[in-house]
Amino acid sequence: MKKYKEPALYALSLIIIILVHTVLLDQIPRGLNVDELGSAFDAYSLGKFGVDRWMKSWPVYFINYGDGQNALYTYLLVPVFLLFGTSIYAIRSVIAASSLVMAIFGAKCIRLLYENTRSEIAFLYLYAIMPVFTITLRFGLESHLMMSTAMAALYFLMKSIKKGDVFSYILFGIFSGIVLYTYAIAYLVMPLFILFSLVYLIIKKNAGFKNILCAAIPFILLALPLLVEQLINKYDLPEQHLGIFTLTKLNGYRISELMTDGFLKKILLGIRSTFLFDDLKYNSIPKFGNFYYISLPFIVIGLFYCCVMFFKSLKKNSEVSLYAFPLLYWASYTIISGFMSDAPGYVNITRMNGVLSALIIFIFIGIKSVIECIKKERIKKYASILIGLCYSISFVFFVGFYFNSFDEYAYPYKWLFYTPYDEEMFAFLDDPDNGYTENDVFLPWNYMYYLWAVKPNPLELNMIQSTDGDRDIKEFGRYKMTESINFNSEYVIYKYGYTGENIDYFTNVLHFDVYETDNYYLFLDPLHNLSFYRDDSILGYADGDEIILKKSYISDVADGQALFYGWISIPDDFGNNIQVSMITENGQQSAEILADTSEDERIICFQFSITLDEYFNTDTRIFRVTGYDDNDNVTYAVEKDMTLSE
Repeated sequence: MKKYKEPALYALSLIIIILVHTVLLDQIPRGLNVDELGSAFDAYSLGKFGVDRWMKSWPVYFINYGDGQNALYTYLLVPVFLLFGTSIYAIRSVIAASSLVMAIFGAKCIRLLYENTRSEIAFLYLYAIMPVFTITLRFGLESHLMMSTAMAALYFLMKSIKKGDVFSYILFGIFSGIVLYTYAIAYLVMPLFILFSLVYLIIKKNAGFKNILCAAIPFILLALPLLVEQLINKYDLPEQHLGIFTLTKLNGYRISELMTDGFLKKILLGIRSTFLFDDLKYNSIPKFGNFYYISLPFIVIGLFYCCVMFFKSLKKNSEVSLYAFPLLYWASYTIISGFMSDAPGYVNITRMNGVLSALIIFIFIGIKSVIECIKKERIKKYASILIGLCYSISFVFFVGFYFNSFDEYAYPYKWLFYTPYDEEMFAFLDDPDNGYTENDVFLPWNYMYYLWAVKPNPLELNMIQSTDGDRDIKEFGRYKMTESINFNSEYVIYKYGYTGENIDYFTNVLHFDVYETDNYYLFLDPLHNLSFYRDDSILGYADGDEIILKKSYISDVADGQALFYGWISIPDDFGNNIQVSMITENGQQSAEILADTSEDERIICFQFSITLDEYFNTDTRIFRVTGYDDNDNVTYAVEKDMTLSE
């Protein structure tokens, strides 16, 4: 039975990782991140129509909202959707799989360092219980793939050095190239890491030309399309094609985010956001920290140990140290963090995610170093149990919080997470029997949640952009993205976002009706149920001729004031002078007659200034049209009861 113990523990650690990253994956975190949904819709479009939502054929770098998106996640989603369909589980299956990939390659790195299976198992368990990997690898942000791909590249480099394996050099080059397709920051991190590693190997006389060539060729081949992509956008060149692949021209050039001031400050922010936590609630939970606070001394010790081993290896006749490579990777990423933009005011975990691959190795090395410093085997055993127990207890509290309270803690996630619109909402709005098919519908901020709900053919999609650029699409037909409020339109509000604060305003002040779905409130035009509101409503008759309210609107809502205006069709002999009135419990109000024209038919254009509270909070509301002759005698009068009870 003893020979099965280690494989069983190894499998158990993998099972914990799988469970932590897949249980309730479609519910926590709630909603879909704007970028993971951008990847998802482009993957759906590519799989079904061969183009993304901007009608680009297989881009090497996606336009997304205008300033670009890394391609690997989207390409991995294409076969997933073709095989399993589109769902939140399908979208996040790629990031969940990457968490397992990172764990396995991380364990393999530890195996190279310590050459025993027990260390691999211990690493897997340590990785499985760390908060930062649970939180960041449960939603499909494409840049978070950098963690797993960088870990794989690190492993193949370490293996190629230790084993002298040419094939491992090739795999190192391939995975280093793949990392470039996970996050634009890798464009700088990976070349710097490769440069540092190459200089180190040259100093140690370990860099054979053949080996360098085996790594360089696949890396350069994979990097070339992205290099051309950068040149196109840097120098404003035309978009190009490489076979079926598109080298896209972007609206915004992201490399401009780099080379800003505050180099040292941003390095410190990068260290703080990775060692401790950042300010984005969906990325970290400060009371637990990224790695639990008991890990802090181990990170420092592990980092220090790698530095010592690195400098020792520089001595003459010393061998290459594998500990140097996690250190060089961490140093490369940390240096590049100093060039990051101050745009959001800090350097966050998303921007620094790739460096987490090195930090989890540092933690393990730190723990291992502390335990190995203990001479007595009995005390060493107790220390190992104590450390394991502390981490396990921390994990129990973290898992309990994450699966029970994370939504309450993290919501609303700024504007970054929404649930795609409920299909029943569009079915209701598009049903002609409900009478809303001609009305504009205003949707919350991001258009991608509409696209995912309806999944239109991008070849037939007419996306009308606002003047602010690609990020702000302003309408698709009658569906519009705006924050303005106007009557004669419908409004959709997400139940769980900041916009939820508008619910009382819509219902209690503006008196909109509410149609509720699982994730949204659909606020419906408050005048829809009034008989006069429909186009061509008949108000009455004059000598058998119909008096028709052609159009009517209430708009320009501000501080409880609004305009009620419209057009009435009347017979030519209805009267020389026309009065349009509104009668409520507060008395009678006459409209301003804006126009009285007669061509094919006589049209009266009217306008009231109304107070919404007085207009809605009344049991009597009569709309009257009166015709007068030249002596102010009434020729005709028609009126319509417009109470809400109708």
